[in-house]
Amino acid sequence: MGLCSSTTHGVRWEDRWGSPGCKKTLHQFCDHKMKKGQAIVTGTSAPKAGGGPARSSTSFKVLRGVSKDGEFRNWAATVQTAPAKVLKPKSIRDVQEILSQARCRNPMPKIRCVGSGHSWTHLFADDGSWVLDTSGINDIVWSSDCPTQVSIGPGVTPGQLGTYMDSKERGRWRGLFLPSDVVLESVTYGGTISSACHGTGKTQTLPDYVIKMSFIKWDGTQVDLSRAEDPTGFAICVASFGLVGVIVGFTLQLDGDNKAIRVTDSKVRARDLFLEHNELPKPGGPNPLREAWNGGYAVEAFYLAASSLKVTNILSTEFEDQRWDPYDDICPIKTFQRTNRAVKKDNDNFLGYDQKTSTRFDRNFSISDFLKVNLGTEVGLPLVAKFGDKPALVAFYSRTAAKAFEPVGKEFGQVHYEVSLAQAIHWQKYISDGYPTSDTEVCIKCDPDFTSAYKAIHAAIGITKTFAEEEDTLPLNVAMELRMTKHSNSPLSPAYGKEGDVFLWLEVLSAAGTPRLKDFTTRVADAWLAIRLKDGSQAAYPHWAKWSDAYVAGADAKIKKAYASRLPYLRNASRQFDPNGVFVNDFFARLFAP
Repeated sequence: MGLCSSTTHGVRWEDRWGSPGCKKTLHQFCDHKMKKGQAIVTGTSAPKAGGGPARSSTSFKVLRGVSKDGEFRNWAATVQTAPAKVLKPKSIRDVQEILSQARCRNPMPKIRCVGSGHSWTHLFADDGSWVLDTSGINDIVWSSDCPTQVSIGPGVTPGQLGTYMDSKERGRWRGLFLPSDVVLESVTYGGTISSACHGTGKTQTLPDYVIKMSFIKWDGTQVDLSRAEDPTGFAICVASFGLVGVIVGFTLQLDGDNKAIRVTDSKVRARDLFLEHNELPKPGGPNPLREAWNGGYAVEAFYLAASSLKVTNILSTEFEDQRWDPYDDICPIKTFQRTNRAVKKDNDNFLGYDQKTSTRFDRNFSISDFLKVNLGTEVGLPLVAKFGDKPALVAFYSRTAAKAFEPVGKEFGQVHYEVSLAQAIHWQKYISDGYPTSDTEVCIKCDPDFTSAYKAIHAAIGITKTFAEEEDTLPLNVAMELRMTKHSNSPLSPAYGKEGDVFLWLEVLSAAGTPRLKDFTTRVADAWLAIRLKDGSQAAYPHWAKWSDAYVAGADAKIKKAYASRLPYLRNASRQFDPNGVFVNDFFARLFAP
């Protein structure tokens, strides 16, 4: 699968990187100096707003938001724009005042809202537009009339809401949870709900648990919508990407079950979860994906490419001379089961706790922490910028990351623990460690026997192996992640459907700067979009927030084609509440164009 490395075989990697000679080699490999604590990102530059040429950049400190030079960058460094103004309202009155100022301009400037900036797709403001950072509108108000409902501002994060639901009110633990939620703690609900994000579990998607919403139109008037009063219109507006106005509040329907979630962390070989290469389920035969869906409240799994390979030289540009069967690789799995037992609480705040699987969990699953811990800060940090260039280093990372799901002292087995749902879902603290990755995600409607899901997984693994064999690069070098949900009632959701539908959410994550990354993700995206259900209908829909032209060639056109029958809903809602197109950026203007 690649030419043999020039390195002598049989020397353990622990011995190699620990020696002074290896550290000297590592320093030579890291051909730039790096200040202590600096985070480096290299590779694809953020495209200029409006489809212009990308600004050249080889490395910079990753900052979500607006830099000193007045440029806005999203977290993933796929969008870089120069807004005319950046404003941070703290209240509805502030929003109305800002819009009043904007209306005094001729012409009225374009306006887009931002929270954590954690979208790969260009949902943000263009050059010359105004940015409203709504992260400061972050009140949480528990309903005294209905204790399972909570009103939140758009700037509230899942971490804040999780802490709130896990805390006490007048000495009594609330014991609430949001039935479906995203895994990250640091993003904001204004963005995740508006961009139709999914969550995980035998539940509907995140926007489907919003029962009321409020937004401010371009003319300063407040609009309050209720799902109960207008289910159809509400379902469109709740996931409308900020095109109807500035979101200032949501009311969520929570679950007050007050019971613990039993989490099981385990590992299997890829073939035990995905069957063999290109194998599809047969009647009466094994069907592990369907079993995973039927087996509990929620399942989240990862495929760690090259985790089955032995590593003797972490600096090797080529793979070691060994046969690689991707279906030997490791798939860590997290499964959730609801119980009849109350959560045992010893602290009101769940944030910051080490996961029950291992105290080394976060650092092993974080690329930058992984390199620092295993190679030392002085050597490891500069390697972050080179991570995608070294397939052997990726294999080393994959094997180490897999250890996060092991029982102590065992390679395989299971770990069980009981926590609140918020604790169970929000375990991926590593993702905000300052090392942006590429993330391309699709939602696959599953055939009754999950055939379409297997096809999507096999396609991604097969293309990964092709790149490894033909070009000695491993573009899938963080993980392929999968989750499953029920349908959504929102027409713009990738999981729009009806009761009984099951959807697989599948994403490929890679290090920024990986060679041939865009070629790889484009091929994977095209293979996914070509999948058809057994009845001949379209199976795959792009995730709105994870489908960037930085990593998928022709991304806008592919989104437009996939959602051709649904875009009129969004366009009509935009024109109803924003007839002058104040909240329409260039990305949506292209989608709405004939």
